[in-house]
Amino acid sequence: MKVMKTKHAVAPDDVIEQNGVVLEKKTRKPFTGVVVEYFDCGQLKFKGSFRHGKEDGLTETYHENGQLEFRFFWKKGCEDGTHEEFHENGQLSCKGKWKDGKEEGLWESFDEEGNLEESETWKSGLLVQ
Repeated sequence: MKVMKTKHAVAPDDVIEQNGVVLEKKTRKPFTGVVVEYFDCGQLKFKGSFRHGKEDGLTETYHENGQLEFRFFWKKGCEDGTHEEFHENGQLSCKGKWKDGKEEGLWESFDEEGNLEESETWKSGLLVQ
């Protein structure tokens, strides 16, 4: 039977960044777990996953009104996967994909009412259309 380690959540003050690696402040070992931060009002501000000191997995940030601001995925410290940004009213502002830290495929931007404003196509981090 395989036993999975549970990720633990810490505040940003419990970790430090050194040479591009996030370390547990007390042990100075690369951090694996979730960093969670709140606004003064108690509303969630940031939640990000780390593995061996690098961003790895889902990261979300929030507007102070509680609406999602950003949602994106990391793989070994590079953005990799779906990337979404949101206006304060909750409407999608931007969406696209990353692959190995570079923009890939269709990226779209929207106004606060959800109308398409701009559309671009990327390949390996280079704008092609």
